[in-house]
Amino acid sequence: MRERTRNFLSRFVAIFLIASGLLSSFRSLFSGIPWECWFTVYITVYGIIGVWAWITTRPEHLAPTLVTDSRVIEEKAILEVPAPYKMLVLANKHARSIYGRDSIPLEKVEKWWLRNPFVEAVLYKETGEYLGYFDVLPLTAEGEKLIESGKIKEREISPECILSPLKTKNANTVYLSGVAVKDAGTENGKMRAAKLLYSLACYLEYYYKTDGLRVLALAATPVGERLLKEIGAKIVSPKDVRKDKHDLYEIVLTSELLSQIKSRAVKRAEPPILLFKPSTEY
Repeated sequence: MRERTRNFLSRFVAIFLIASGLLSSFRSLFSGIPWECWFTVYITVYGIIGVWAWITTRPEHLAPTLVTDSRVIEEKAILEVPAPYKMLVLANKHARSIYGRDSIPLEKVEKWWLRNPFVEAVLYKETGEYLGYFDVLPLTAEGEKLIESGKIKEREISPECILSPLKTKNANTVYLSGVAVKDAGTENGKMRAAKLLYSLACYLEYYYKTDGLRVLALAATPVGERLLKEIGAKIVSPKDVRKDKHDLYEIVLTSELLSQIKSRAVKRAEPPILLFKPSTEY
């Protein structure tokens, strides 16, 4: 948030000064126009500049494109499931910086994690530096019904809506709660996104019976919505009937689709080391 504020202020001030100079020139040319009219023009122009500067400095949770620059040195990364607790905390802090009021409080995430630690996956460097995360909730029949109905917000999903580790393999529906990488707009961020998408496909293959598995996900950001549409997701619950005011998308997995996702990802970045602990150990 601090970085965004700095970017916003620098962008706003630069355009503010340019606009002020132009408006002063126009006032000299049209000196007969009353000051009250010019005051309205000034306020309107500065307001538009402020809104534009704020929107254009908004952080994205995944890069709009995964095309990478070959000049960037690629990072060696590890994807671990279950996420160690310290990484869980970092992932939650990262999510709050992206989703704001839509993000899930750490206390709620901890309850999900205690119910089933395999819901949270984290990506980090070999040095231990946090890079990104995704979380996937295997739903009970009641949990699936509540989420699809739109009667509850994501933060209201109770641990009882999540299957235990031993029952995870039998899930018919999972809920993709979040996917994000650090510095998504940079070249490294784009490669991290590719690593994370590759890992997500492998994760689903490892922990679930993927053919016919329903994946539900909210379109909480424009980038997230584009990614969902790219893989063929369809709206099953429109935002105007939902408490969370976001479209809920559904995609039914196939082995072919997961293979396509992995194939696309490995063309853009080297896959991370996958540390998957069997859910039968819990």
